Amino acid sequence: MSRSQPLISVVIPSYNDEPIIRPFYDAIVQTLGSQLDYGFELIYVDDGSVDPSPHTLSQLAKEDQRVTFIELCRNYGQQRALFAGLSVAKGDYVVTIDGDYQYPPEVILQLVQAMGHQYEMASGIRTHRRDNWCDILASKLGNLIIRKILAVNLQDFGSVKAFSRPLVDRILALRHYFSDVYPIALSLHPTFVEVKVLHKQRPSGRSHWNLWMRLKLYLYFYIGYSDDHFQIPFFSRLPDYSGRDNFGNFTHNFQSNIRLFSKSARNHSPSLFDFYCGF
Repeated sequence: MSRSQPLISVVIPSYNDEPIIRPFYDAIVQTLGSQLDYGFELIYVDDGSVDPSPHTLSQLAKEDQRVTFIELCRNYGQQRALFAGLSVAKGDYVVTIDGDYQYPPEVILQLVQAMGHQYEMASGIRTHRRDNWCDILASKLGNLIIRKILAVNLQDFGSVKAFSRPLVDRILALRHYFSDVYPIALSLHPTFVEVKVLHKQRPSGRSHWNLWMRLKLYLYFYIGYSDDHFQIPFFSRLPDYSGRDNFGNFTHNFQSNIRLFSKSARNHSPSLFDFYCGF
């Protein structure tokens, strides 16, 4: 690869995806290696897998110098895994894509080419989604919630994304408490383009997301990224009891503590080494 070529960093979070790792890696290398416009590197972040994924990823990194392997000490969740990957990415463009092989590798080039030099971010819109109806319904509900919280008209929040180098640097400079890459990026109000992308059946295994995990994620966004004046919907309609009884004290303190937690979440800057096991 000539460094005169723009470099694409592909960040791939992985959790118990061992049967899929090699086939997906082969497909990415075949797709990106067959074109001459871009160089590429692959950054795998293992998010505390309990299957043989770390061993397989370590072997890939030994075999291919374009592969970087980061192993997290435990399961921190997709967004922190992405944040860890972004922190070592060297590319002019950084693409984040799930490791479950539900996106064909062609979408990597599709997003980068759509973004070009005009946009700071490109976001996929999954067409013909191959998930169960419960996952699709929860995803659509989540998209509505997140659009309201972040005041950004993005259709598919959880889909594959591409970022420009300057936007990645701005994301890393913020170091929010939750280390949530996507909401941090959108809170910066970047210029973005949306692209329809193919979404296919997972080759093996099942989704690691469930309804409870999604609800927790949406709650974190609500607490961490709403403006400073938000209130919990039910409690915000209650009168101010001004300490006249225990229930009044509870509602007042609950809302005050939530607001304090929200501000703390924005200002705390944890070290990435808090959750790295190694490279």
